[in-house]
Amino acid sequence: MHRCALVSVNGGWNLLIGAASNDGAWQPVAVPVECATVWDEAAKDTCFEHAAERRIADEPLAWLALVPAKLAVTFDYFGAAPWYLHASAPDAFGDRAKVVLGAIETVASRLLLIGALVVAARIDGNRASARKVAAAIGAVAAVTVHGWIGYAALALCLILSGWRTAARAPMVVPATAAVVITTMGVHATFFGAGRYGLAVVPFVAALAFAEA
Repeated sequence: MHRCALVSVNGGWNLLIGAASNDGAWQPVAVPVECATVWDEAAKDTCFEHAAERRIADEPLAWLALVPAKLAVTFDYFGAAPWYLHASAPDAFGDRAKVVLGAIETVASRLLLIGALVVAARIDGNRASARKVAAAIGAVAAVTVHGWIGYAALALCLILSGWRTAARAPMVVPATAAVVITTMGVHATFFGAGRYGLAVVPFVAALAFAEA
């Protein structure tokens, strides 16, 4: 590749996918003309990155307008386990099983989210009233299709509580804030997918059972 890479070199490709997406999710994109004859793997990804940056610079408002859709795709429904089980063995794990497991997974994750919101609202910290309002909005969103708003509300609650609260609280509090905010930032920038939202689940689940 003629360049060091921590894990891979597809950041430019992913940025281009997110910039070209119509609904915030992954979709195939045409290779930019200027990148068609670039064969070096790292150089090709850099070419994709430059093409994505030009597209974003040309239409920044359209790119920003996709952020809610990207977060919705990432947080509203995870669904990785039902999808992979069905894809690997459709005869043994049919459509109905896929729907049932997806529903169970969604209900469980939303209940844990509500629990985490309660803890985030009740912990001893700054802006208690604002946190309670944000948590209430997030809890309402958690029982609708717009679950991503609940995760955004959770991040907001943890931010409003202040750095001193994070420093003296159980480690799960700042860890949850960091993971949720990082996941939102990454997929608001690139593109969303439910399997990427799974990263926040263990942290949200742990927070839901933390002492307020």
